[in-house]
Amino acid sequence: MMDGERRLSMKEAAFVEALPAYNWDVIAAGLAVGWSEMYVRKQLHSRCKNNVGLRRRIEAKRREISGKTWSVEKWRAEVADALRRCRETGDRTNELALLKMIGMHIGAFEKDNQQRAPRIGMVII
Repeated sequence: MMDGERRLSMKEAAFVEALPAYNWDVIAAGLAVGWSEMYVRKQLHSRCKNNVGLRRRIEAKRREISGKTWSVEKWRAEVADALRRCRETGDRTNELALLKMIGMHIGAFEKDNQQRAPRIGMVII
């Protein structure tokens, strides 16, 4: 907990824990922990944005979940599998998009982007 941050209420803490189970749907998770439908629909989104402590806990929960479920190796395997399927079916549009995504991942376009970047010079008199 950071300085100046208050503790989350029991309902707020339960809400943060419920979010992943409801696919990060704020309304469904809010209803599941017992907030009224009117409150959930009219005020919960702004509470999630404006309450610093709640927002930080939600972000920390997202990082925790993504750390467990996502990895570069898994992404590479999924892209390679999708690329193989595109080649088998002759789907050239998605094949090109996947190749471009792989190129961006490995940094193949960095040199080209640097060459095309506008150069602004400064003249000192």
